[in-house]
Amino acid sequence: MAVSGCTRECAEAQGKDIGVIATDKGWNLYVCGNGGMKPRHADLFASDLDEATLIRSIDRLLMFYIRTADRLQRTSTWMDNLEGGVAYLRQVVLEDSLGIGEELEQEMARIVDSYQCEWQTTLNDPQRLALFRSFVNSDQPDEAVQRRDLRGQPQPLLTETLPEGELPSRPWQAVCDLDAIPAQAGIGARLGERQIALFRFGERVYALDNREPGSTANVLSRGLLGDVGGEPVVISPLYKQRIRLRDGWPCDGDEQAVRAWPVKVENGKVWVGNQQLLARAEAS
Repeated sequence: MAVSGCTRECAEAQGKDIGVIATDKGWNLYVCGNGGMKPRHADLFASDLDEATLIRSIDRLLMFYIRTADRLQRTSTWMDNLEGGVAYLRQVVLEDSLGIGEELEQEMARIVDSYQCEWQTTLNDPQRLALFRSFVNSDQPDEAVQRRDLRGQPQPLLTETLPEGELPSRPWQAVCDLDAIPAQAGIGARLGERQIALFRFGERVYALDNREPGSTANVLSRGLLGDVGGEPVVISPLYKQRIRLRDGWPCDGDEQAVRAWPVKVENGKVWVGNQQLLARAEAS
């Protein structure tokens, strides 16, 4: 969506899903434009609208689009496939030819009333905010993320391979409560001083090193969980490597294996052992 304050069109409103351009008499409404690989110039839908009519028309149009478009279909493609084209859409939206104008407005009103800023909701919820910590059991920052000051601005430093942190001396370390790990997702943790990634997949918890193979980034805990032929895996954020959760072995066989660590859950507490599991490749 874009709004231009004059016909100089600095906001490029005529290439957006919804575009509005100010005129001497009100607002011109453009619809179903598109940039990118398949550009489409937006259609002039209505001219010199007052503000109330403009907002009402946009509400009706968007809700009618949501009702009738295919999943993931852009407004430009929707318009090209719409029987009757822009003339038919004007009849539905401006003239209420189907008698559903008020219903469409009410649907939009419900969406507006239920709107929330997800970031503000997260900031107000300590449990959700905890998911954005680097480590579930430590406030220590990620040692691989280093910066220097350049012209008064922080600049990331390319770090050399850092020494791995010390493991705890005891065979098992209590890391966190089970509920601290989001379901079907991962979270970073410290095993002694070493970074690991904890994953909660179904009823089980797995632990792998947090560093993504082939990189110096400790981001594996942010990967997406899924399964390959029934085998639980994490898909790494940077290189999209599919890594088995139970032993850290890459499903595609070409990447470096990730160290896996034994995990047990007792009385709602997650414990991780300090002796790594041995990864074993299976014949495909």
